Amino acid sequence: MIAFMFVGFFPSFWAMNVPPVPRTINVIYFNTILLFILFIGCCYNYFKRQGIQTDISQFNTVLFAVIIFSWLVARSNPIKSAYADLVRGRASGYQKQMEQRFLTLRECDNCVLPPIENIPVTLFPTSIYGGDIQPDSAYWVNQCYASFFRRKSVRIEPEAINKKDIK
Repeated sequence: MIAFMFVGFFPSFWAMNVPPVPRTINVIYFNTILLFILFIGCCYNYFKRQGIQTDISQFNTVLFAVIIFSWLVARSNPIKSAYADLVRGRASGYQKQMEQRFLTLRECDNCVLPPIENIPVTLFPTSIYGGDIQPDSAYWVNQCYASFFRRKSVRIEPEAINKKDIK
């Protein structure tokens, strides 16, 4: 397991002297957890073959599962936050604003868009979110939007950003 984590982290540190991007770290940790579960299964099988007592009662297994499930539900996590966004309507408000943004992008040539308001926190986890459109049309996200929609430029109203920061 340690060797797997080393192989996952080492190339990034060696080549660029920085940790891997968050998506890569998520994959490394996920695979490390899978390897740990496999390791526990191998240890169980080894002890069972050696004749060492390995019987785990069904009650202990159910109790362990209930404790883990309760812990996952009680603590703050992205799934809990996503359901809260759906129930409170923040996700649908965001969807309406994005649909309006895409309609505007289809109709304009040099697009100046209003910023998105009331963005649900769960929509932009740091591991996959690169950023939103900025007032500078040379910003890389703006250029990606312009290229995708085949527009000359895309940007956000700078005064709208300033008003949002004042609130």
